[in-house]
Amino acid sequence: MATKGKKRKSGKFCVAGGPGLVSCKNTTYTEGISMHLFPKDVTIRSQWERFVRRHRPNFKATNVSVLCSVHFEQGCFQEQEQSERERRQVK
Repeated sequence: MATKGKKRKSGKFCVAGGPGLVSCKNTTYTEGISMHLFPKDVTIRSQWERFVRRHRPNFKATNVSVLCSVHFEQGCFQEQEQSERERRQVK
């Protein structure tokens, strides 16, 4: 009987990498981390792509590419009011 490998969870995976071809390990399921889709604005999108290319030279963003909150400074975020649905999430 063949053994099954680990099943990969669905969700988003951060596209950023680090020195030595090490990938960022953060995903949608990493507690305390938020995922951010690449912007549609061409200027900002190219800035994000240049950031990722520091460690992934051939990277080209797709419409599902995301960066995790670890790769942004605190000042990059703006607070938004939570929707009714978010306030009432089940614990």
